[in-house]
Amino acid sequence: NGSQPPLHTQVAVLPQPARNHAAFTADFVARFHGLVDRWLWSANTANPEQLHAKLRKEDWKGFYQGNEPYAASAVLDKDGLDLRTWPWIAWQYRLDFSCYYCITAYQSESEENKLDMKPNECWFNPQNRPNGNQGKGIWVYPGGWLKYDAPIASIRLKEVRRGQQDFEYMRLLAEKGKRKEADAGVRKVLVKALSEAAPPEHQGTPGAWSRDPQVWDATLRGWGQALEEAGR
Repeated sequence: NGSQPPLHTQVAVLPQPARNHAAFTADFVARFHGLVDRWLWSANTANPEQLHAKLRKEDWKGFYQGNEPYAASAVLDKDGLDLRTWPWIAWQYRLDFSCYYCITAYQSESEENKLDMKPNECWFNPQNRPNGNQGKGIWVYPGGWLKYDAPIASIRLKEVRRGQQDFEYMRLLAEKGKRKEADAGVRKVLVKALSEAAPPEHQGTPGAWSRDPQVWDATLRGWGQALEEAGR
């Protein structure tokens, strides 16, 4: 009824570029018109230009985890700036959201890919996948091992928060009529990502964003100064 918030329906598209792009036609979108209002695309195959062209303006368009050069990795043993990039990617390509498939995957999801992990083992044995991935699907740790009756946020979750705080600078600049300044700052730090970074199936090449935290923070200081000037 009208007093309740709308029920949203989301579709996550798997990273199978040839199959997905062939199926993602106007007829396909029209068939789900009114049924699906949130489209979540694998970062490894996300093509923002195509999403904006084929989906309704009011449909939410987003990406989920992938690999460089399309998006920064979400596992433990990677660059400390990695997950800060996700909100910047969303801003640069006018996407509405990003998503990670799980934040408490203390064991693998499938039986054939499952390790025998004991409770709280993620604290001292980060390799929770047979393929060597460390901390995949874990952004929150169980507090019981530390005798703490609440989840404990990981550094990676705090990276996401930092990127979201950066995003607020961009949003405020746009509200002050300085969208070009925000866009230029983002492009200076994060040159390209998603489908602009490389054709599909080029996983493993380095992502085109700065690895120097001073570059990121200098951009933020510049935005802060611009906001101060706009508020005078």
